[in-house]
This record gives sequence, structure tokens and C-alpha cells, in this order.
Amino acid sequence: MGLALAELLYPYGVNLSLTDNRKVPLEDAVAALQNTQTTPPELADIYYCATDVRLSEQVNASIKQTEETLGGLDGAVNLAGVVGPNTARHDVATMFDEDAAKNGVISLTRSVAKETGRGKIRTNAVALRTVDTPMLKILRDDMNAILDEMFVEGQTPGRRADPSEVAKTIAFLLSDDASFMTGSVVTVDGGER
Repeated sequence: MGLALAELLYPYGVNLSLTDNRKVPLEDAVAALQNTQTTPPELADIYYCATDVRLSEQVNASIKQTEETLGGLDGAVNLAGVVGPNTARHDVATMFDEDAAKNGVISLTRSVAKETGRGKIRTNAVALRTVDTPMLKILRDDMNAILDEMFVEGQTPGRRADPSEVAKTIAFLLSDDASFMTGSVVTVDGGER
């Protein structure tokens, strides 16, 4: 989803700071962005760094380098997804862990919004269901059609979200059009039933 957001913003001349825990896919993404015909290189800069978001010193170093390289930081988007052997199973422990993490993010979003709102800092969250990302493709390749269909059946459109659809929501939240939104949770789940 991060790449979809970068592809949406870069043609508008938005400076980007991209991180990923995997160096090669990150370099490939930056090369693809820089090779687009829609943005002359002088209009937008890209800083990138392989970063393990579980390590605060790496995150802090990346933010500092972003500010030095790009002249500041006007918006931040944190994206993380999990695909693994337990994702396809509906065991109770996994569901509780996932629910606790999601509710923790919502609570953190609202708390940070209250603490920083007077400083003109907006903090919002986007709640998703199944997005058709390369990470999900790895999981889909390993499961049968019935299990794969379970990912889609609760969504009213009968399909997964495309990363570009989520990117447009995030871009809106970053824009001045969302200037009075903070502490909000925007749900992009295909009308999950």
C-alpha cells in the first residue's frame, strides 16, 4: 500500500521519505517511481532507507535524516501488514492478538490527536479489511480456493480492495481538505458484514 500511495503523491511533486525493512524491494520501488514519465526529478525528491520499525533508534535516525534531506516533515503515514502461517487460521489466540493490536492503534490515534491537536498536528487512522497487496498474494498462493474466498465473502463488492483505493483515502487525510479531521478512524473495508 505504501508504494500505491507513493505512486499517487509523487506526480504531484510531493517529496517522499520511504522506508521498508527490505532493502532490495525498497530500491526497486524508488527506481520505479523515479522512472515515471509524470514527474520531472526537479519537482520531487525521494529519501529512502531500509528501516526496521521495531527498533526505535532506526526509526528516529530515519526521521532525522528525512528532515535533513527533505527540509522537514509535513506528514507521516505508518503502514504495516502481517501475512504469515497464522493469518489464514482463525484460531482464537490469533484473533484476540489482532483485535487487541487494532484497538490499540485506534486508542493511540485518539490519544495522540488530543495531545497534539492544538499544535495543528492531525492524527487519524484507516481501518482496513483485505487489500490485494503483494504480501497477500504470497498467502493466497499457499491456500485453497475456499479459504481464499473467505477473505472476500464479507465484503459487499465481492472483491478485495485495490491498494490505490486505500492510497486515495490516505492522501485525502494528508491533505488540507481533511483539516478538521483528527482522532478519526476512517473505515475502508468494502462494507464488511
